[in-house]
Amino acid sequence: RLAFKITGPSRLSYLLSIFPDAKVVHIARDPIAVVNSLMRVPFWKTRGMTSFWWKGAYDDSDYEWLESHKSDSVQITAYQVKRVIEVTKTEIDKLRPDALRIKYSNFVENPEKTIEEILSYANLSQDKACFDYFKKNKIYNQNKKNETFFSPEDQRKLVDLFE
Repeated sequence: RLAFKITGPSRLSYLLSIFPDAKVVHIARDPIAVVNSLMRVPFWKTRGMTSFWWKGAYDDSDYEWLESHKSDSVQITAYQVKRVIEVTKTEIDKLRPDALRIKYSNFVENPEKTIEEILSYANLSQDKACFDYFKKNKIYNQNKKNETFFSPEDQRKLVDLFE
């Protein structure tokens, strides 16, 4: 078994070429919360707020868009998140991997049930150690209130971008 987190383009074509029988768990989070989170990460300030950080998710029209939005770090971050979501959806639709979609909000609300679902999907035992983790560690909802981080104008732009 191999498990890891990918926070950029999914690279499902590559991963499925190596692991053709892979079981994919796709955890989807509110994209505006992802933008909020990225903008708080120190490395993002120097790498993703002014240019495209991830490679392989963009075409010429994306770079034209970037050129016209150079001074808007919120929009640049949001645009990248949107493209990553689109690339992942396109790969899932095209490749049709054995995939389970989990909502981040469902995990936060009921982590034990969500872990049970993932373990069952992956044909893994309901190992006690997985659930003991929740006895010692609290799960926090990292979806911060957008209005505490983004201006009303930025909030409107974000909603427009992700709709």
